[in-house]
Amino acid sequence: MNILNILKASLLSVFLFLILICSNDRCAAAPVSDDEADGREREESPDQQGMEDPGMKPYGWKRLGDDLGYYFKTPARFDKKNARNICIFAGMTAFLYAERKDIRETVLESKTDPRMDIYETARISSRGAFDPALALLFLASGKLRHRDYDIETAQIIMESYALSSIMTGVGSFILTAERPEDGDDIRFFHTQGHGVSLDVALSSSFVFPVIDRYLKVKSDDTTGRKVIKRTSQVLLFSLPALTAMQRMSADKHWAPDVFLGGLVGLSTGKILANVHEKERPSKIDVSFSAGMVQFRF
Repeated sequence: MNILNILKASLLSVFLFLILICSNDRCAAAPVSDDEADGREREESPDQQGMEDPGMKPYGWKRLGDDLGYYFKTPARFDKKNARNICIFAGMTAFLYAERKDIRETVLESKTDPRMDIYETARISSRGAFDPALALLFLASGKLRHRDYDIETAQIIMESYALSSIMTGVGSFILTAERPEDGDDIRFFHTQGHGVSLDVALSSSFVFPVIDRYLKVKSDDTTGRKVIKRTSQVLLFSLPALTAMQRMSADKHWAPDVFLGGLVGLSTGKILANVHEKERPSKIDVSFSAGMVQFRF
């Protein structure tokens, strides 16, 4: 149990450490003159990426308004392919609802104390203070290292945190499900329900902002750097997956609840990460191959 407590206490700092050492070429590998550094900042600075107004800061109230406008206008940019993918997600949700009792039975039968310890450890990423603490660390890094890019990341994480919470509440109001331990009723437009898992949504909300901005594998990365980035990506994606297992094993959520929670958190984080890049794709692509379902954002 002492080891588990140490793991819980150090998980946040470990992730930040991995993020910082995997930071891309924005961390200089070789010293350059002041003039060269100024020129590189003007040409390559990520602070200017995705900004519709060249005079706009990459963070702040004006940036927040731009991000919110882009986020809520995303459905207006959907094309036929997006509509098809939405139908696929709806079909998957319907399938999970049809099989939710069997899934619940299987999960509860396979529950063990060691597994629950692992699930509980991962679930700290869904605590209400986790995203703000992570954002605070990026903010502190940006202030201490004079990097607007890290401050921008802190704002993206907080925006994703807030919007994921809001969309989870809206989803749970539209599609209301009782907790498995209380019953199996499904209702629509009701305030007392848990149709979308908030825990999984929050655990997912920071995944894409961190991966897209710090952990993308580049062709010129060394083998060791690629391994660290891939490992970090797996660790980040494992958090919402293990959190989902914890909620189902604790009999607090059905399978479709955690699926929808993950979809809300991941898609929100991805959209907000995109809005800060030069190219701002808003499509979610679904493909099938060799018994696998692949989601491409």
